[in-house]
Amino acid sequence: MKILPSAFVSGMSGKHSGGVLAKGKAGLIARRKVRPHQPASNYNAITRARLTTAQALWSTLTASQVAGWNALAKQIKRSNVFGDKFEPSGINVFQMFNNNLLNAGVAPITDAPTLGSVGLWTTMTATAIHGGAVSVVFGPSPVPASTAVILKATDAIPVGRQPKNSDFRQISVIPATTAYNAKFTSVGAAGKVIYFRAYYINETTGQAGRPVQCSAVIS
Repeated sequence: MKILPSAFVSGMSGKHSGGVLAKGKAGLIARRKVRPHQPASNYNAITRARLTTAQALWSTLTASQVAGWNALAKQIKRSNVFGDKFEPSGINVFQMFNNNLLNAGVAPITDAPTLGSVGLWTTMTATAIHGGAVSVVFGPSPVPASTAVILKATDAIPVGRQPKNSDFRQISVIPATTAYNAKFTSVGAAGKVIYFRAYYINETTGQAGRPVQCSAVIS
């Protein structure tokens, strides 16, 4: 359980006695703890395998390499559920960067890299046809050198409903949009909406860029 105290308790997050405390659109909420459904899909198995690979690789590092990752972690700031900044640990950064690389089909790294730049998207548009094709156009194009693209999409959802993070499924590691039907079987009914999200991975460092999102009303 995490509590952010003030004159009164203004923020709580975590699990306690079978319940979950969180912040929702209406403010602080408490709900029953439910074990999430995690189907034994190929994608879930691949994701777990990546994490296992990164964990095993960490145990092989030398003391000097571990010190390098710990030093790198001090250059990175992250935020908790309350928006407070904190420094991740060296193993957190090692796993995060190498998970990105493995997801992009790039060999993991053992030495802490020098932080580099990750390309920024300038445009991203999409079209979808019921029973037909899906197309995503983005810029700049072509993809910068030593950069991979992670492309995610949602199934067809009703107009007006905003997608949740859990709605997005990875469909490709390159801008190949034929992968959409392979993931969702087919494009949904006309009038519904498909959301797309994409970001760059720096293939040298493992850094992930800021995601860009767009949507397409199915015609």
